Amino acid sequence: MQLRNRQDFWSGVMFIALGLGFAWQASSYQMGTAARMGPGYFPFWLGIVLALLGAIVLLGSLSKKAHETHVDKFDWRIVFLVVGSVVLYGVILKLLG
Repeated sequence: MQLRNRQDFWSGVMFIALGLGFAWQASSYQMGTAARMGPGYFPFWLGIVLALLGAIVLLGSLSKKAHETHVDKFDWRIVFLVVGSVVLYGVILKLLG
C-alpha cells in the first residue's frame, strides 16, 4: 500500500484520535442501556462512529483511485495571530471594563 492522499490520511488519523478520545472519556460516565441511556451512552457511541468514519477516510487515502496530494508546511504565524488576537482581546476587555 502506498500513501497517495496525504490530506485524507492525516484527516483520518485526526478523526480516529478524537473519536477514541471522546469514547474513552465518555466511558467514565454511567452508560446505561439502549432503553435507558445514561449520560455516557451517546458521547461514547458518537466517538466510536467518528473513529470508524476516520478509519474509512484513512483507508480511502491508501487506495489506488485516490488523488495524489501533499500537505504543505504548517504555518505557525497564523496560529500565533489567531491565539494572540484572542488573548489580546481578553486583556483589553478586562482593562476597559
